[in-house]
Amino acid sequence: MKRPIASLPQEIVDHIVECLAADDTSTKADLARTALVGRAWYLPSQRHLYKTQLFGPPLKSFVSRLAWFHGSHGQRVVHHVREVQFWRLDADEGAFLQYWAAALATFPSVQEVGIHFHNAELQMLQEDDVGVHYPSFPSVTTLRLSNVAFATCHNLRLLTRTLPNLTSVYMDRGRWACGELVDRELSRCSGQGACPSLHR
Repeated sequence: MKRPIASLPQEIVDHIVECLAADDTSTKADLARTALVGRAWYLPSQRHLYKTQLFGPPLKSFVSRLAWFHGSHGQRVVHHVREVQFWRLDADEGAFLQYWAAALATFPSVQEVGIHFHNAELQMLQEDDVGVHYPSFPSVTTLRLSNVAFATCHNLRLLTRTLPNLTSVYMDRGRWACGELVDRELSRCSGQGACPSLHR
């Protein structure tokens, strides 16, 4: 005899997992347990479990987590990742764009990227980044920036050039070293119909 929970329609299962993922009191451990309920529960639970990935210091942790996603088990879930957030990686030595390129190249389906720094006075990109060619990430359409200060306006341009299909940029701080550049670029590209929307 089938257990009642095993005979639920897939739409109901998906809705239950969706509600669990949206609940502020639920944890990743809850979603991991839900994935074990049965075959119908596994995929929707995995989808929410790996949807958002946060990367922060120390750099050793960043490297080891990326290595896990490149391993056999990690490769099975990379396509579930839709959002990547970088937290306080400015505190580490090295060029931020190297972290950026390594992480985004790992997740081919990512759509939204966020950069959250602890101190807006810290400069995001270093001189070694200038002039280096980085690959583009066409799946990304949304960029969120918080407490970010760029070393030069050229570096802001360098970062956004890696996102050819960018449609929206969100910034939550008013103190921007490149504020004039952003306004000028927005007015220039709005006439060409290929301008990302800017939200402050």
